[in-house]
Amino acid sequence: MGLEVKMKPSTHAQVELAGSHSKLAEFSTDKSQQDKYSFTSHEVSCKYYQFRVTQNPPLTSEFTQALMNLPEDYTHGSRLEYHQLIDTYGTHYLSQLRLGGRVRDVTAVRVCEAALDGVTADEIKDCLSLEASVSIGGGKGKAQAAFKQCEEQQKKKNFKHSFHETYSERHTEVTGGQNHADLLFSEGQDAEAFSSWMESLKESPDLVSYSLHPIHMLLDQDDPKREALGQAVSEYITERALWRNCTQSCPPGTQRSAHDPCSCVCPEDS
Repeated sequence: MGLEVKMKPSTHAQVELAGSHSKLAEFSTDKSQQDKYSFTSHEVSCKYYQFRVTQNPPLTSEFTQALMNLPEDYTHGSRLEYHQLIDTYGTHYLSQLRLGGRVRDVTAVRVCEAALDGVTADEIKDCLSLEASVSIGGGKGKAQAAFKQCEEQQKKKNFKHSFHETYSERHTEVTGGQNHADLLFSEGQDAEAFSSWMESLKESPDLVSYSLHPIHMLLDQDDPKREALGQAVSEYITERALWRNCTQSCPPGTQRSAHDPCSCVCPEDS
């Protein structure tokens, strides 16, 4: 889309751009700085409505005037004016959106802890998926053999009543509907709660997914301010990206990964 986001020339930091300041990004970054974690995500979504913006959307008089007031070139002298416009109107605009609901759970699993428990990250993910399927009314059905394997794993030391209780470092997001509890890994795994939430989406939908375009795409191709605004947006995003601090020491019993200087690993995994 004509955006050029440059990285800081540093070996002691890593950049994360997409959703950089979301709670989910903060959760995963915080965990990664503490120990070596494996992350597994479970998501269920339902889309009821969809809208899109026309190819050449009409601009409000206020936004048009703000564009007209911009200097023609993006320079150090005009930087403040461009960034003020971005502060007001944002870096991107919605070109398409879908309404409905979504439940997303991201579980953080300590790799060393899982190894001591005698299970792999893939086994944990599979068993969590089976438990989530029960919560949304899927039942055991054809997966009976897989459920038995998970039950055998639960008999090992350190396990509680279920995988989602044993590995409970979790970030939960529920979008839309009238019930914002953890619907995938709830106490008792009540499928009726999930069904009620699904039904409530028809009257209480929320934004589930969307498509974005940078705001400089709203200007005509031959407008010199189009390229200037694109440069300003790129710089604006780079300055506000979430940077991971890789200078902190690793927890006792772990060491810095040779493959990822921002992660800590067990000695045998390095």
